[in-house]
Amino acid sequence: SRSRPAKPYLSSARFSRLEERPPRATTAPFLGGSIYAPTSFATTASTSRASLFSAPNDPGPSTQETIPASTDEESLRRLKPGKEPSSSQSQDLFPISSGHIKAFDISFREHEADTSPRLITQPPGPRPTPAPSSPGLATVYSEISGLDDSSLYQSVTRLSRSPPVDLESRLDATWPRFPAWLNGAPFAIAWDVTRIALHCGVDPGEIELSYQPDWHNYPNLRKCLFEHPLFAQKSFPERSNADAWTAALAGFKSPRGQSVVFAASLEQSKTSKSGPIFALTMQPVALDQGCRLHRKFGSDRFLEILMPSPNCWEEPIKAPEKMEQVTRWLSTRLHYLVGRQWRAFYARDAGHKTPPKTVALGPDPKPVYRERISLFAEHGNNFLASIANPKATLDIPGDIRAKLEVRHMVDWLLQLDDNEDQPFLKLFARIQLGLSKTTPVVVLNHDQIRHRTQDILSSECKVMNDGIGVMSRSLARKIKDVLGLSDVPSAIQGRLGPAKGMWITDGQGDDTGDFWIETWPSQRKWRCDFKDSLHRTLEVRSHAAEPRSASLNIQFLPVLEDRAKDKVAMRKAIVDSLIDELNRELEEQTNAMQHTISLRQWVNQNSLPRRCRLANSRVPFLGGLPESTEETINYLLDGGFDPNSQKYLQELVWNQRRTKCENLKKKMNIKIPRSAYLYMVVDFWGILEQDEIHVCFSSKFQTESFSDSMLHGFDVLVARSPAHFVSDVQKVKAVFKPELHALKDVIVFSSKGRVPLADKLSGGDYDGDKAWVCWEPRIVSNFVNAEVPPSPDLSDYLKKDKTTYGELVQQHGKAAAVSDMVTNSIAFSMRPSFLSIAKNFKERLCYWRNDVNTQYALYLSTLLGNLVDQAKQGFEFTADDWKRFRREVLDSHKFRDLDEPAYKKESWPGGKPLHIIDYLSESRHGLRSFQLSRDNEEEQTAEYWDTDLVKPFQEFEKLAQENPQAKRVLRNLIKDLEALEKQWTTTVGVVKDKDDLPRRMLEVYEQWCAIEPRADGELDPLLQAYLIQPYACDDRTTWALIRASALFKSYYNRKTAFAWRMAGIQLQLIKVMTTGTRDNIPVSVVSNLYAALKPDARFISHAVSKMKEDGSEYPGLDSDGDDSAGEE
Repeated sequence: SRSRPAKPYLSSARFSRLEERPPRATTAPFLGGSIYAPTSFATTASTSRASLFSAPNDPGPSTQETIPASTDEESLRRLKPGKEPSSSQSQDLFPISSGHIKAFDISFREHEADTSPRLITQPPGPRPTPAPSSPGLATVYSEISGLDDSSLYQSVTRLSRSPPVDLESRLDATWPRFPAWLNGAPFAIAWDVTRIALHCGVDPGEIELSYQPDWHNYPNLRKCLFEHPLFAQKSFPERSNADAWTAALAGFKSPRGQSVVFAASLEQSKTSKSGPIFALTMQPVALDQGCRLHRKFGSDRFLEILMPSPNCWEEPIKAPEKMEQVTRWLSTRLHYLVGRQWRAFYARDAGHKTPPKTVALGPDPKPVYRERISLFAEHGNNFLASIANPKATLDIPGDIRAKLEVRHMVDWLLQLDDNEDQPFLKLFARIQLGLSKTTPVVVLNHDQIRHRTQDILSSECKVMNDGIGVMSRSLARKIKDVLGLSDVPSAIQGRLGPAKGMWITDGQGDDTGDFWIETWPSQRKWRCDFKDSLHRTLEVRSHAAEPRSASLNIQFLPVLEDRAKDKVAMRKAIVDSLIDELNRELEEQTNAMQHTISLRQWVNQNSLPRRCRLANSRVPFLGGLPESTEETINYLLDGGFDPNSQKYLQELVWNQRRTKCENLKKKMNIKIPRSAYLYMVVDFWGILEQDEIHVCFSSKFQTESFSDSMLHGFDVLVARSPAHFVSDVQKVKAVFKPELHALKDVIVFSSKGRVPLADKLSGGDYDGDKAWVCWEPRIVSNFVNAEVPPSPDLSDYLKKDKTTYGELVQQHGKAAAVSDMVTNSIAFSMRPSFLSIAKNFKERLCYWRNDVNTQYALYLSTLLGNLVDQAKQGFEFTADDWKRFRREVLDSHKFRDLDEPAYKKESWPGGKPLHIIDYLSESRHGLRSFQLSRDNEEEQTAEYWDTDLVKPFQEFEKLAQENPQAKRVLRNLIKDLEALEKQWTTTVGVVKDKDDLPRRMLEVYEQWCAIEPRADGELDPLLQAYLIQPYACDDRTTWALIRASALFKSYYNRKTAFAWRMAGIQLQLIKVMTTGTRDNIPVSVVSNLYAALKPDARFISHAVSKMKEDGSEYPGLDSDGDDSAGEE
């Protein structure tokens, strides 16, 4: 074993994980007592290992600090970057030296090594008070011990690590040890080494290596680890994205402005008695849209962790008091990962994931509900030590990392001293605005931001413009330029300091060319001084775009039937829409199969690759083929393959067609051609009268029965999901107003009346909600409005926590207020939610009563409306409240066992359908005859074999007959391919979780790419030159083509998917090379331009007509206009 000397400052780089002192009750308990059960639980704040790093004067998490004492000004002068760093050691853009926190290298290397319990031999040192961010703010998260504590200096064992048994130690063991030799490595490299080690089941603390600068080249890093004895015979995880890796080593930003993001997940371990409670899985380095906090502090300081919700936890943390202990550990403690100290500061619901089904008998696995926890790196092994004044730290250039606590980061965002009157739960929820993924457009001056003092109010003092404002046309043009849009957006959803919501383009005043934007009280979520330029940066989240025909949400169906004058006619109109959509889809697919160029267009119209292409600036590949099936079909079609002759492509197309049709039937996708989803905005100028709406489109909205650029002179329906009340669908009058012509691709509501129309639609507002707008005459003419019912009083069941942040300050002092807000808010947000339970109960109750317009439905709908914003509004609603609500309000004794609705069952149970969804479902089941029929002749002519694809292999076979060394190369190639096929079978063939499939495929693909020509000796230079061209990329050499051709010849029929997934790139190239002629010249396209291409609808229509020999040279094809197949 290795021990350390008596005094830690005599050691340069050894530090061991030490068990903590007994906890001290220094932090206030959860507000309102226990979160998970009525039983009381003594909540305490335990002394974190972070206390070792928080001594007076804050010398950093080490006892060897080489930065001399200095004033704030001197520190800042030293921090100002004079030139670009020449060293490649740190991606944080400043070199690691004795002038920075060299001593921090003792902090994380061995902190996970288990040792004998610490003995406290003397009292801890004094408790320091850090300088505030806001005046008087000095939150302390845990008791701070002095570094003169002799208990720190005991001998420890580094490598021995017995499985932890007590809960606290088992929780701490979640985070892997960090080896000393990674202290000088860039964060991305340290992250990936740790990620690979965890995936391979290797303890990072046991890896003996030294950091090499050439690991910046990602393959070199993986190769070095692959050759290490601890990784022998281990399968490696998915590679990090190449662009993300490059950006992670160059300031964490890509050339396109994306941020490098780091994420991980926690799953509860299977062992219940010892070892880590949670198993950590780290995700590859990735690129994503950034947020304001990323832009201020650096995206590498933020970590998102996905983990099961507490109600999904199993033993030994299933008991309420254990849940509370784990939640407190998560929210209050410093967590050590990859050489950094992380602290949680935000949590939100992350939906649910249904585990994959197994072949075993029994019920389907229950969905696992998940939480998304955001953590901030307060300190790290290449961070500068903190400065006495935290505000000075906030002014440090964004490319430099210095120690900063969560409390100062949160205070920078929310300016806490000016917002003490806000409920702390609501204030905590506002942190999400700093995490919203947005695109920064422009930094505005103070005089360009016009702060309105009062919203537009109705006669009943209702806010008529809740969440929306106006901006100048010049600013809208700037947005167009920055986002690369084809036209000026009429409305955007965005963020500006504390303001969030929609902004519409001013269409009334003169366009002076000035930038200006308004914020209204309903948009501003906290008080902000707008001094920091990032708080004056307009950030765009989304924008109004050309709409498409929309599908009818199944939640609207019972409301439409309830409000129908003729219920039978309403049912028939909706069923007809379902059948028409299925028939149209079948006809389109049948026609597409006639010509490859038509198929290319059909694939484009029935997929959404644009978002993925934009995010990656290319078509993402998985091995030798694009990731998505649609892009794979496109890629092979573009290479000259025909589904009528190549069976692999034919099956891809067939499966895509079948999936499309099955989804249409299974999901009851009822597309209403004359309907669309549009952002809701308001008429600021009072042009529209009450119950009037204005809709005009940026281009003609075309269906088989409608073609116009506006809605005018007829009634339309507007609705917003979720539709809980029968009044959540409203009939209004569509009128076109020339004064509002600039507001395109949105629906403009009137600002007149007693109540805003958006509020009638399930309590909506104008901060980014979309409305379903329908102008189908058969549906609209048969609809009658319902009055908005009065809301029942649920105060006996919904308790609201109104505690303000100021009250936290008064109760616990500035030193603990931020900590308490974060701790209690995270615990509150992780409480079991009854939203889905109440929603399912309402669905079943209304189904079996076949009525959505009852008192029961009214109470349940009101409850659901409150539970949607439960965390933000502070509503407390427990299992006991739900039981009492059902007993006292819903007469639960009458509805004890409500069975699942028939429409949710796999097969129709029989009988006459009474409910409208049953009626549609029965009609859908009656469409079983709606099946795709393969053309027998087409299927007979298609085969897996392709003579063109084996030509490179055949040519090399001829050479091997004359050249003994080529013969040995060929023989070894066949052996390597056989070994690769076995690896595919054992690695990919056994995968049950489809989410794990890409990673497994990439493992095999790496081995595929590593197959090189071997001749059992030194390769002849001439043969080497023939096979490998130094000027060509690895995928385009002669050897790559021969290798792919050999793989195809051997496995084209036996392991078709294997052959294409490995060699698809080369097979497509071979096809192009062998089929090209003087009149059919192949065209090479670089990846970013290929991603920009899409089919030209007019050209395709004309080309197909000519192939049918009934086309003409119509000169209209040369006219201007949108020749595309529509937005992808």
